[in-house]
Amino acid sequence: MAPEALAGYGRETADELRRLGRQLFVEKFEETPLFKRNRDLMNYLKAELTKAVGVGAVQEVLSVSFNEVGTGASYMKDDQWLNLVDLLVEKVRAAGGDVLADRCAKAWVPEVKRRLRAFL
Repeated sequence: MAPEALAGYGRETADELRRLGRQLFVEKFEETPLFKRNRDLMNYLKAELTKAVGVGAVQEVLSVSFNEVGTGASYMKDDQWLNLVDLLVEKVRAAGGDVLADRCAKAWVPEVKRRLRAFL
């Protein structure tokens, strides 16, 4: 709630409203279209990355790549997803070579862009 709206309430009531506002956000965030889109993209990239580098390396590659992007999958914006795909392709290039990385880039970039547009 806005500070102006909270000003009309007593201190205890305002504190309770602030706490409940945060709690409601946390509970309902998973129902937002942005969260659902990001979860869909994450699941897609994780499945494709598993095919490219194998089950064992997927979590490490994703963790390092998300750290480089600077945020978690739940809160990512369009440009961050495209940056993440570029980072993942480079990790695949290091692990599996140029041919595999080029195949991944040709498949992943258009699909990620399509999924980003689909959730407008």
